[in-house]
Amino acid sequence: MAEIWDLYDRDGNRTGETWVRGFGNFKDIPEERYHLGVDILDIAIDKLQVNADELGVSDCIHGFVDTIEHYPITIGTYDLIIAVSALEHVESKEIFWNKLREIRDGIKTDGIVCLVINSDVREKNKETLEDLEPQFEVNLSTKELQSCIDDIFSEWDTIKRTVSYQEYYIPRDVITSHLTTNVVTYVGIYAGY
Repeated sequence: MAEIWDLYDRDGNRTGETWVRGFGNFKDIPEERYHLGVDILDIAIDKLQVNADELGVSDCIHGFVDTIEHYPITIGTYDLIIAVSALEHVESKEIFWNKLREIRDGIKTDGIVCLVINSDVREKNKETLEDLEPQFEVNLSTKELQSCIDDIFSEWDTIKRTVSYQEYYIPRDVITSHLTTNVVTYVGIYAGY
């Protein structure tokens, strides 16, 4: 099965053109057309560029940084959208709900969405066990998050839906936080009903 990529111009605008990706043929992307990579972290885009440079394909890979809130997801444009531990860092619940709808609407027929979202996040000071304010802008209960996903993606076929309890020790300034969370994973495919 071939991968068919949408092509973009230098400004990140979809051109309407596609390109069939094959092993080692990155250099065959038409001139002034690019594969697009978007991330919220400068370091991720920097690493994308380093990898592209090492593979000799930096002329056809275009990466840029944008916030989740402000990056527009055009209706019916994407074959795959992956959001891992990112959506819970948007500015508000309202933006969170709206971005999930935008993700849903941005997927083409037979496209896939993969969401990995923290819920019921709790943080404690590792040494004193004092409760800390979780550093998540949106911290939904697991039940509310699952209900929201079920509602927004109600017309989709579910490939995977899980909840996994996880815990981590995270450095926070001069303390270490013990973070616990229920990680909700949803993978669905839009069959174009």
